[in-house]
Amino acid sequence: MTSNKIDPISLEIPGAHGHRVDNKFYQHEEAVDKFAVIFPGLGYTCDKPMLYYTSKLLLARGYDVLQLWTDYNDPAFDELPRAEQTFQLIEDGKALLAAGLQVKNYSNLLLAGKSLGTLTMTFIISEDLRYSSEKTIWFTPLMHLPPVSRAILDLSGKAFVAGSDSDLTYESQAVADLQSNTNVTTLTIRQANHSLEIPGDPIRSIQIISQVMAQLAAFLS
Repeated sequence: MTSNKIDPISLEIPGAHGHRVDNKFYQHEEAVDKFAVIFPGLGYTCDKPMLYYTSKLLLARGYDVLQLWTDYNDPAFDELPRAEQTFQLIEDGKALLAAGLQVKNYSNLLLAGKSLGTLTMTFIISEDLRYSSEKTIWFTPLMHLPPVSRAILDLSGKAFVAGSDSDLTYESQAVADLQSNTNVTTLTIRQANHSLEIPGDPIRSIQIISQVMAQLAAFLS
């Protein structure tokens, strides 16, 4: 399925402390039964290359796509303790997913996250193991955190994991352990940073985006 231009709408979603969970919802005009939720990183929003093109790819594959767009760079959020920041991110992510699933009864669900967004996915899956059988996409997952690496290792659904060997959060032994789960497809980029880019080398960075999207497209086939 290919998608024409789809203008997003915004769902009314209350967050953990009564704030609004900002979002963009891309919904096909025709009825589809596939739904994807995108959980960005703290500083890596859904207009950054990996998540932007992932959303485009999912739309082209017939998914309705709901993106988290709350701005966590405001001073009030910065002043919160890290534990409270993490709690808010996770609760906002859970509220986003719940709101999307109320739109219609989708037959297929996909969860995609980048960096801290993968921690949100980990909590969602750990609280409801039904989600462990759904398709998932993990960009630069926080593999140095045991709950994240264990959640991916225990998945029963198909998963795509992409990170870099130069990223300190992409713990090499935890990534190697994923080879025991045949449901997990891993892609390790050499010498890229946490954004999966090569600082000072835009051409190589664009090539990485193309490489990741090509393998992601194959994963979604």
